[in-house]
Amino acid sequence: MPNSAFPQFRAARVDCALQERTIGAQAAFARMIGGGIEFGTSLPISGQAGTGKSTLATMLALAAADRGVPAALFLFEEREEVLRARSAGVGLDIAPQEAAGKLRLQHLDPAEI
Repeated sequence: MPNSAFPQFRAARVDCALQERTIGAQAAFARMIGGGIEFGTSLPISGQAGTGKSTLATMLALAAADRGVPAALFLFEEREEVLRARSAGVGLDIAPQEAAGKLRLQHLDPAEI
């Protein structure tokens, strides 16, 4: 029996070169985090309300989708329509990537996990 009250999630196997990294729209940010995020990995983003977590995640997901790599954003406290509106408000148009099936938004209720 696991030592945790939380379910364990395991990512599906992704075949890729580990040195391949995603480069977001902001090259300075990519340099700050060592060149980007390794392809096929997950990146939990946490912080206080209003610090830009959703904006950062959306930028990274759009950068992946723009390269033809499917991306998903899992939303816990924010509904899909709210993320769409807030993203548009900061100049991030996610509608084309959603329509193309390259970007998926999924709301999850933590109480139901």
